Order: sequence, then C-alpha cells, then structure tokens
Amino acid sequence: MKNIKTNNMKIVIFCGGRGQRISSETKKKPKPLIKIGNLPIVQHIMDIFRKYGFNNFYLLLGYKGNQFKQYFKNKKRYKIKFIKTGLDTGTAGRILYFKKFLKKNENFMLTYGDGLTSQNLTKLLRFHDKKGKKLQKSTIDTFAK
Repeated sequence: MKNIKTNNMKIVIFCGGRGQRISSETKKKPKPLIKIGNLPIVQHIMDIFRKYGFNNFYLLLGYKGNQFKQYFKNKKRYKIKFIKTGLDTGTAGRILYFKKFLKKNENFMLTYGDGLTSQNLTKLLRFHDKKGKKLQKSTIDTFAK
C-alpha cells in the first residue's frame, strides 16, 4: 500500500444504469447527472475522491452516456476516461468489460454513480490493504467464474 500513489489509482464509477426508480428525472438525463445543489451527483463523488488525492477516473457508460462527455468537456481538473460498456449491460458485465483496462493484480476503487459518502477514502483503502481485501484484476477473474 505504501507504494500505491492515489493519483494513479483507477477510480471506476458505474454510470450506465437507467435510474428507473427516479424516472421522472432520468427521462432526460442519467441519474449520476442529477444535480444536488449546483453540481451533479457524479461530480460530487469525483470531488470527494480528489480531496483524498485520487484523480484517475473511469466512467463506465451506458444510458445517455454522451451526456457525461458533454458535461465534463470543459472541466479540465479531472482526468477521465469514458468507457462505453453498452446500453443494456448489467453491473457484472460492465466490470468484466473494464477488466481489460487493468494490469495484472492492479488495485482499483469502485463506486456507483449515485453513491455519496463522507468516509475518509485513504483510511478505507488502508483498511482493505491491511485486511488483504483489495479490488484488483484477479478479483474480477474470481467474480466471473
């Protein structure tokens, strides 16, 4: 863990679902782009990660995915890779698709595009490292079996 640089760690955010339980809002935009205050949920999430030194984001896109590209087009403070994972792909399919962007045993962090937290993400990462419970490419391999 001491050798892991937070700025290089991949932060994966699921942004592909249809948000059907809040369909009055998601008819026009994906749920992670619904605003809380002046900012969309996904930007709040990314700002929380940036607060702890993480800034290497992978947005796994599906429903209305182009809206994410449009929204972040002029926001240069974020390092983002937009990954089209398919309109009807489920959670497991999206993470399996992402696997090809990882090196062998590379650690990464994963969250949903509507999951806000006030948790200290550095402490969370240290906790998982200490317990030997890390998300890495081999975890996906195990998950896929």
